[in-house]
Amino acid sequence: MAAPRNPLERLFEDFAAPLVLGGPVSPRRFLSGKLALDIGDREPADATRFFDFQEARLRTLRKLLPLERVPNPNGNEWALVAAMHDLVLLLHPDFQGALRSPMRQRVLKSVLATASQVPLAKTLGEALMRHSFFANLCDLSRNDKRVSWWTGSKTFEGREPDARLLAWPKLRRVDIVTRARPIEKLVLARSYADSDSRKSFTMGSAMNELLQRSPLTAILHAGLFAEFAFTDELVSWLELAPARQVLLRALRVDPHAQIRVEAMKRAAKSLPNPVVAQFLEAHAEELRAYGSTPQGFSAPDL
Repeated sequence: MAAPRNPLERLFEDFAAPLVLGGPVSPRRFLSGKLALDIGDREPADATRFFDFQEARLRTLRKLLPLERVPNPNGNEWALVAAMHDLVLLLHPDFQGALRSPMRQRVLKSVLATASQVPLAKTLGEALMRHSFFANLCDLSRNDKRVSWWTGSKTFEGREPDARLLAWPKLRRVDIVTRARPIEKLVLARSYADSDSRKSFTMGSAMNELLQRSPLTAILHAGLFAEFAFTDELVSWLELAPARQVLLRALRVDPHAQIRVEAMKRAAKSLPNPVVAQFLEAHAEELRAYGSTPQGFSAPDL
């Protein structure tokens, strides 16, 4: 019988590595809270996989800056990844339905409590390192399969169809249609009642709040999971000139840059601090030509 894996190994093998390297993520057990915060500055046991993981993070950031290396993940970064792991796990159909509501509330509160224990990213370097984990977040999707046969049909959300329904495919006229549901659609579809405060809250708002700890990721996902708003911390981060330079480079190669820019414009209207509006106005012409590849750049101070 295999020995149980520790939280870091579970997090790395089931979620972090495939999220960064590509491939199916398979979160299984919740990790936020004390388990996440206790991981600390450790490395996974699989040295080869971890090397590939670090190289993939570096490739992601080299699209924005000519970096030579990325440091190993620290405890704050692992805690954020663990919190994201739990949010993604909540999207699984097994955790829907009225009977699961108390558990969902506990997990969401644990996720947000974990995130609140992680200091805000106050430097460009911190923001870049955190973004390297979540840059591929929008690539996540859930495969739902609809199986139809001569007498009926059934949809399997995020799981493989029952083998018995696939038997005698020609005789029973079995047909399988797979539909990939992107993470943003799944997140927007989830809204839960909070029995403690008698309020309704959404997965989108929880996702946005978690991403505030990764400011570059938060802005590059503006308008995706819920209506975007600038916090004081995001505005303070954008007051850094190097941060604005990197954001501009990221938007240039983002195929959805116009969605992000429009979300930023809406959010900037209510800000007393003019830094965001000035940034958008100064680069308005350039941002309209999103998708061009930046040619030759020097590294801002991290």
